[in-house]
Amino acid sequence: MRAAVLEARDLTKEYPAGRGRSVRAVRGVSMSVGEGETLGVAGESGCGKSTLARLLVGLEEPTSGSISLLGQPLGGTERLSLARRAQLVFQDPFSSLNPRLTVAAALGEVLALHGLAGGAGAGRVGGAGSARSRWRETITGRRSERRAQVDRLLELVALGARFADRYPHELSGGQAQRVAIARALAVEPKLLVLDEPTSALDVSVRAEIINLLMRLQEELSLSYVFISHDLSIVRHISDRVCVMYLGKVVEQGSWDDVLNAPLHPYTKALADAVPVPDPERAPQRATFARLAPTPPASSEGSEKPANMRTLLEAALAASRRQPLPGALPAAEVAPATVAAEPASGCPYQARCPLAEEICRSALPELAELVAGHLVACHVAARPAGVAQSGEAGLPAIEREPSGRVGRQPRT
Repeated sequence: MRAAVLEARDLTKEYPAGRGRSVRAVRGVSMSVGEGETLGVAGESGCGKSTLARLLVGLEEPTSGSISLLGQPLGGTERLSLARRAQLVFQDPFSSLNPRLTVAAALGEVLALHGLAGGAGAGRVGGAGSARSRWRETITGRRSERRAQVDRLLELVALGARFADRYPHELSGGQAQRVAIARALAVEPKLLVLDEPTSALDVSVRAEIINLLMRLQEELSLSYVFISHDLSIVRHISDRVCVMYLGKVVEQGSWDDVLNAPLHPYTKALADAVPVPDPERAPQRATFARLAPTPPASSEGSEKPANMRTLLEAALAASRRQPLPGALPAAEVAPATVAAEPASGCPYQARCPLAEEICRSALPELAELVAGHLVACHVAARPAGVAQSGEAGLPAIEREPSGRVGRQPRT
C-alpha cells in the first residue's frame, strides 16, 4: 500500500452567477494519489478538470470539502510552503512563461523566491570598501550557484545549458513545455498536477514529453495528477483513472478496469470515440484491449459488469461513428440556498442510451461494483437478471477477463 501524497474528500466548487445563483464546476469529488503513482483524470471539455487542478494546488479555494498534502491540510497553509509540495503545469507553456524573461531568469526567479541555490537576499549595501567588496563577492557567488542550478534543471528536462539565455519566443512548443516542467521541479515538489500538458503539442512531441514525465517520475519519485481528454495518453501514463462528467466522478479504478472494461455509458462512449488510423478497414472502433499485447489472465468476476457491458455494446453498436449524441449541457445553475445540494437525477441522463426512469429521479452514488472499480450508474449497479418495472429480464453472462492490472509496460 503506497503512502498517500494527496487526499481530496467531497470537493465542491461554486462560482457566483448573479441574482443569488451559483454555478457548480466541481461537485463532491473525492480522490487520492499514492507516492510515485499517476492518477489520470479524463473527460470532455467543460467537465471541471481544470477547476479541479486549481483546487488541488491551492489556486482556488473549495466551497466545501477538504484537501490534504503529505498528511497536512491544504486550508490555511502558507503559499510558499504549499508551492514546495505541489506544482501545476499548465496546458499552454507560452501563456505561463513571462515573455520578457529569459529561461535562466524565469528559473532563477523561482529559486530566489524560495531561497534555493543562493536565492536568499544579500543584505544592504554600505560600509567601507572592504564591506562592499565582500557584498559583491557574496552576490557573485550566489548568482553563480543559482546559474549552476538552472543549468542542472535544464539538463534534467533534456534541454541543456545552451537554452538558458533564450526567450520564450525563441523556443518551440515542446521546448517551452520542458522549461515549464523544469520551473515546476525547481522547488523539488512531491506532486505535479499536469493540466493537459500535451494537448497544444504535435503528436511526435507529445510522445517525447510523456516519456520525459515517466522518466522524471522514476528518478525523482514524483506523484502525478495527469489531466487529459486523450484516453490513449491517459492509458499510457496512468496507474489509475478517474472519469469526470459535469463536475462529478462517474467512474474510477485501475486503468485496465476503467479503459478496457468500462461500466459507465459515458466512459464507454469516450473509448469508442478514439479515432482509428483507417476507419474503412476497421468495422468497429479500436478498443484499448487491442493495444495490450499480453494475453488476458484467467479470472472470475461479478455478473454485474458483464451485464453492463452487454447493454453498452447493444446500445452503441448501431452508432459507432457517433457514440456520444448531443452536446455537453450548460453548467448547472441553482439558487445559492441549494447550491450545495445534488441535482435531481443522473447528470448524464439526457445523453445516455440506457437512461431509465430512476436515472431521471435519483442521483446515482459512486459505488464499488468490483474490487477497486467505482461507478456511479443505476443500470450498472443493478444485479444481473433483475429488470426495471415493466421490462424483460436482462441476460447474465460471464465477465470477460480484463487482462493485466497496472500500467502498460514502458517501451
